[in-house]
Amino acid sequence: MYYKGVVEIGPFLNFTSIIGPNGSGKSNLMDAISFVLGIKSKDLRSNQLKELIYTPNIQKDKSKRQDKSKNGKGTKKQKMEVDNDDEMSVDSENEENILVSYKKLRTSVTAVYHDENDDEVKFSRYISTNGGSEYRINDKTVSFFAYNERLELENILVKAKNFLVFQGDVEAIASQSPKDLTRLIEQISGSLDLKPKYDELKADQERATTSSISNFNKKRGINAEMKQVKEQKEEMEKFKKLSKQKDKLIVAHNLWKLYHIDKTCEKLSAEIEAENEDIILLNKKEKELEQKCKAARKEHAVVFKEVLNLEKELKNREKESQDLKPKLLQFHEKSRHVKKKINVSKSNLKEAENEVEKLSVSVQQFEKDLKVVDRKFEVFEDSCLKKKKEMEENEEIVVDEAGLKQYEALKNQLTTTCVSQNEKIQSISRQLLMQSESKLRLQEALSAVESKVKSLNEEKRGLQARRTALQERASNLEAELNEQKTELEKLEKERRKILQKETEVSEKLQETSEKLMNARSDRNESERQKNFQQCLDSLKRLFPGVHGRLFDLCQPIQKKFETSCSVVLGKNMDSIVVDSFKIGQQCLEYFKEQRAGFATFIPLDTIVTKPIQEKYRNFCKGARLAVDCIQYETVYEKAMLYACSNTLIVDTSEVAKYINYQKNQEVKCVCLDGTIFHKAGLITGGQSTGSGAARRWEEKELGLLKKARENLLTELREIEKIRRSSGTSTIDLLHEKIPRIQTDLDGFKSDMAKTDDRLKSIAMELKHLDKEVVAQNSNLEKTVLAIEYKQNEIDTLKEEIKTIEDEIYFPFCKKYNFENVREFEQRHIQIDTEEKVIRSNFNTQKAKLQSLLTFEKEQLKEAENRRKSLESQYKKEEIKFNDIESLIKEQEEKLEVILNGLKSIESELAKKKELLMEKSECSNEAKKTLKNFSKEMENKNKLLSTKEVQIDRLVGEKLDIFKKCQLEEIKLNYLPESLNLQDVSLDFEVVYASQNPDDMEETEGPSSQVLSKNQQKIFEQILLDFSILTIQEKENDGDEIDVDFCDSIKKLENELEVLAPNMKVADKLGDVESKLKESAEEFDRTRKYAKNAKENFNKIKQERLRHELKEFLYNLFYDAFKHISEKIEEIYIDLTKSKTFPLGGSATLTLEDGDEPYLDGVKFHAMPPMKRFRDMDQLSGGEKTVAALALLFAIHSYRPAPFFILDEVDAALDNTNVSKVAQYIQKKAKVDGNEKCQFIVISLKSSFYEKAEGLVGICRDRELNGSKVLTLNLQQYGNG
Repeated sequence: MYYKGVVEIGPFLNFTSIIGPNGSGKSNLMDAISFVLGIKSKDLRSNQLKELIYTPNIQKDKSKRQDKSKNGKGTKKQKMEVDNDDEMSVDSENEENILVSYKKLRTSVTAVYHDENDDEVKFSRYISTNGGSEYRINDKTVSFFAYNERLELENILVKAKNFLVFQGDVEAIASQSPKDLTRLIEQISGSLDLKPKYDELKADQERATTSSISNFNKKRGINAEMKQVKEQKEEMEKFKKLSKQKDKLIVAHNLWKLYHIDKTCEKLSAEIEAENEDIILLNKKEKELEQKCKAARKEHAVVFKEVLNLEKELKNREKESQDLKPKLLQFHEKSRHVKKKINVSKSNLKEAENEVEKLSVSVQQFEKDLKVVDRKFEVFEDSCLKKKKEMEENEEIVVDEAGLKQYEALKNQLTTTCVSQNEKIQSISRQLLMQSESKLRLQEALSAVESKVKSLNEEKRGLQARRTALQERASNLEAELNEQKTELEKLEKERRKILQKETEVSEKLQETSEKLMNARSDRNESERQKNFQQCLDSLKRLFPGVHGRLFDLCQPIQKKFETSCSVVLGKNMDSIVVDSFKIGQQCLEYFKEQRAGFATFIPLDTIVTKPIQEKYRNFCKGARLAVDCIQYETVYEKAMLYACSNTLIVDTSEVAKYINYQKNQEVKCVCLDGTIFHKAGLITGGQSTGSGAARRWEEKELGLLKKARENLLTELREIEKIRRSSGTSTIDLLHEKIPRIQTDLDGFKSDMAKTDDRLKSIAMELKHLDKEVVAQNSNLEKTVLAIEYKQNEIDTLKEEIKTIEDEIYFPFCKKYNFENVREFEQRHIQIDTEEKVIRSNFNTQKAKLQSLLTFEKEQLKEAENRRKSLESQYKKEEIKFNDIESLIKEQEEKLEVILNGLKSIESELAKKKELLMEKSECSNEAKKTLKNFSKEMENKNKLLSTKEVQIDRLVGEKLDIFKKCQLEEIKLNYLPESLNLQDVSLDFEVVYASQNPDDMEETEGPSSQVLSKNQQKIFEQILLDFSILTIQEKENDGDEIDVDFCDSIKKLENELEVLAPNMKVADKLGDVESKLKESAEEFDRTRKYAKNAKENFNKIKQERLRHELKEFLYNLFYDAFKHISEKIEEIYIDLTKSKTFPLGGSATLTLEDGDEPYLDGVKFHAMPPMKRFRDMDQLSGGEKTVAALALLFAIHSYRPAPFFILDEVDAALDNTNVSKVAQYIQKKAKVDGNEKCQFIVISLKSSFYEKAEGLVGICRDRELNGSKVLTLNLQQYGNG
């Protein structure tokens, strides 16, 4: 809607509410107020100012309109006027003139403001149709800036809009970001005006700082370069010194190796001569033991056959007993079932007998009561006759015939006189008779109902007792059913588990057998390996500290490492790992006693291992430590480190060459195909050697498969035995028994349901009868009261008749000496009437007793028939039970015979098995002895060959060291008469010593070599000088000495490698010094520039935070923030407190940046009463609105405008919060000290605007086709 003509709105009181229906023009009023106070058009509901001017539709506005206005006074007035010469008429004949007039139309809004001194100031703003705007103060045209300054003097801030809240602004404020809230506080405080200059100087400071830091870094870099040049010169000198130390250590290391190789060769040669003497004595007893083995095997076969026959017979007997047990269990189940039925029949029969006895007593009682009534009736008849005789005998007064005629005549006279009374009495008597008959019928009906209630109660008690018995039987059956189902479920679960396990074991067994068949492991396994494994098994049984072969205790992490891991482990693959050195000695003693050959032991407590050099873990791509390629348990870590040391496994020979030759690393490398790159630089092995070694892992896997097959076969036999002994027949019997129990249970439950239905029916019937008894009693009471009332009427009438009767019968009574005529009538008439009533009562009572007696006799007859039927059923069940018991006895005797036979067979079978074990032990012992003798001979030969191979290996190692020294030009110390390595050719042709394949698998390092005589002669002429070795180095050939040498050399190599000196370092010193001087000068210049920029920035920074006034300094932003944060807590408590929550809620403002708060956000949190802490976006709509209003009021309180205009801020609030907000505004609108604020609120809620001091109503004026304004001062109606 729109406003026409001159419209004055007001006066506006301290708290004025603007109300009106939607579309009436309230928002237009808000736009008018915003317009006059300088708000830009983009913040109003129009893009251009001229859109605010109303332009009428000529076709619709053809009638004459007259502008109307309303005048008022107040603190503030707003006037929206159309400058059209005060009045404009619209004539249908002059439409063109109308359009011209509207083009000249101007619109203005004037706000009349009263300041603190009550001086009136008029703020006016005009707008024309071309969109121009004009500002006036007290009708004087001014610029917008002057207009805005005058408003700011009154704390009306147009930019900050601290005097109004548009519709929807509350929700926007509640959901605004911390940055937006900071900007709002800056607008209120005025610090936002300093932002452009602040940003410019800050950028200058940052540029200056960056330049200064860059020059400083440049200067520091040149200083570092100068320092580096000096350090490089020192490193060059240190490098030369360390190189000499390294060469000396390498010579000593090689001399130490050669010295101990010579000593070891001498020792082994002496041992070989001693070993040749023990081989001859092991061949004599072999033939004698073979004969003993044949005899033991024959005896074992005979006993084994007898055991098989006994086991077969035992299985047949067990099958018979298993077949018989289900039948016996079935008979026992039938016996229990029939026994339960007998008990039920017995209980039912007892109930029936009790019922017959009870009904017999009841019939006898009714017959007795009937006889008593007959006797009383006879006595009554006799008394009536006797009374009549007495009256005839004792009657003194005799009325003659004339007297009777006189009586009749007087009676007729009385009848004529009392016609109306008699007619009333007759009418009432008829009614009384009907009421009496009704009373009698009601009494009879009540008696019948009470009798039926009694009968139903007795039936109910019987049914309740029957239901209790049925419930007990059903509970017992249900418990038994659950027990049987649980047992069945348990048995079936066990059977399923057994079958599943049998299937799994069978599948595993089949899979294992197929693997063994494909591999043909039995054919490939050598006799030597079998003997060694048997001996190892014996050691494990005898000595708990024996863990097994190293080969069995580990596994390559991937299949591709099998060949290389076998080569790395070498001779240690068959080494036996033990806990301690002592256990190793005990095992060696056992080997000697048993003549089991020889073995190597690795004691975990005393073994010395080389430390792992961590650099080799990630030395280069394609190389890794051998110990990292093997999977083993932690307890065997020392053994694995001993066997593997720092050996590397590499993917290809190129990787090995890179490590040994290019990186000069003295480390053993093994390729995936088995090729070995030794520390000394030799290359041995290859594909053929690796394939033989890799087969060891396959043989290990096959051994595990054979063991797994044996375990699976044993497990499968146990499962079959358990399955045969499991209760399959019991499960079948339970499958038959459970449905029977379920059927019986369903029958009892059905009977219980019928009983419950009958009890419910009886309860409903009793309830109905109770209601009927109440109704009958009520009707009976009403009937009795009616009879009494009628009788009283009759008595009243009879009293009237008596008075008349006494007057009429007075002569007659006087004549015959009666006190009154009633005495005459009582003697002669009343007696007959009483006798008739008593006879009628006797007949009624007798008929009632007769009816009850007939009913009880019928019930007694039915109970007798039911008792006979139950007695017959009970006898049949007893006969059936006796038959089943005889069958059970017969089956139990048969089972006992079978079980006795089983015991005797089991006893005989146990004896035969003991005998079989003895024969097996004898046979095994003979085989074992024979194998031991063969093994001892083999072990002796093997030991001799091993030592010869060791000597050849040591000679090869010595040759490798010589070649390395010759290749690397290492100058060893020689005796004067010795040949020099540099003058000798070492390109010898290698001749391999003959070895059997098994021995080859156990060797490690370079292949055994045999030198020719010429080569041995050259070796003997190379005499070394070992004098540089210490006594400790000569006596100790352990790995720790080797490690010390290697570590020392490696340490020097690392130091040399780290140093890497620059030999041309001296030439750089002059250039670096000149660069340093130039850099220092540039750094001083940039530092001064950065200092000036920082001072300028700090100055504007402080200006943005503080504003200098004449008398005092105060912090703009902090002052505003501090005031708002303090006020918001107080305001939010006022808006949320209630009687239930007198402390109200909590609201806080926090700064994200304490140093320069305007660069970051301000967080706003509100916590309603009894609510936990949450973010604003998690609050409800009403809670957000209350929090936003608290923030608006707090901001307004910092630089409060003299008035505050709110547009439908209560839209999202419930009635409770609307009332709280209204009360708060009502309180703040009152004068409080020096503070006073005028509130103008647009609201659609009655609970809000009813608390205002005055109302401004906006409505439609259909005559004017525009908005109409009404005002109402509510102060005249008090505070209600």
